[in-house]
Parts: sequence; structure tokens; C-alpha cells
Amino acid sequence: MDRRIAALAGALFASCIPAVAPAQSAPAPAPAAMPLKAETVADVRYFMIETMTSKPGARTWTIISKNFIPAAKAAGVPYPVIYTETGTLRTIAVTPLTGGLADLEWSMSPDDVKLMTELGRQLGNADKAEALMKEFNDGIDSRSREIVHEHTK
Repeated sequence: MDRRIAALAGALFASCIPAVAPAQSAPAPAPAAMPLKAETVADVRYFMIETMTSKPGARTWTIISKNFIPAAKAAGVPYPVIYTETGTLRTIAVTPLTGGLADLEWSMSPDDVKLMTELGRQLGNADKAEALMKEFNDGIDSRSREIVHEHTK
């Protein structure tokens, strides 16, 4: 009787296990991956966005409109300024980084030199241009700069 139970149990157990498929050959290897290649980002433009609020009574608006913008135009330097109508920000300057992120490496860029040279010419000398820059910077209550980019394609 023990043999019959053992045979029955063996048959029952065997029916619960799926049949093993015959041995198969190893799967074909995946195609070789493309080699990695270092590339710079193409078709992108960078900008520096600077937001500023002025201290009460400061002449920053006057300096921008009467000095910086005319000097920038005369020097052929971009100086796009956006004036806000609402909110707490007073001035937003959007400056294109025409040389890409490398423009951030300058302590004084070629465009800065052109602007300051023209400002000095318009004011009479370089010392007056530097004094005006100091007055402008001293009149800023808060300033924030962000670097942004856009894809052109």
C-alpha cells in the first residue's frame, strides 16, 4: 500500500511541474551600442536676466534712460531693459550672452569696455563714467541674476 501511495503521490507531483523544454542555444548577442561621443549643445542662445529694485530716491531710472541706454546704442552694445508695470520688480535687463556661457568668464567684457568708453566720452572722461556707475550701483536696493537659454531649433 505504501508503494501505491508513493506512486500516486509521484504522479500527482509530476503533473504539477511543467515539462522542461529541450536545451536551446544561447540568445544572440545584442547589437553593439553606438560609441559615445562628446558634443556641445548646438542651436542654443544664452541670456542673463537681471532684476533690480532701487532704493527710495535713487536716480537709477534716470541713469539707465539718460546715460546707459544712449551710451549702449552709440557703442553698438545691446542693453535691452524691460520696465515692469506691476509687481515688486522695477527693472529687468535681458542681456544676450553672444559668446555663450564663456561670456560669464569676463571680469570686464569687450562690450563692457565699449560701453564704459562711450559713457566716458559722453560724460567727458572715464572718472565721471566710473562715478556714475558707482552712483547707479549704490542706488540698487536688491539685484538678482539668472542665466537662461532657449533652443533655436
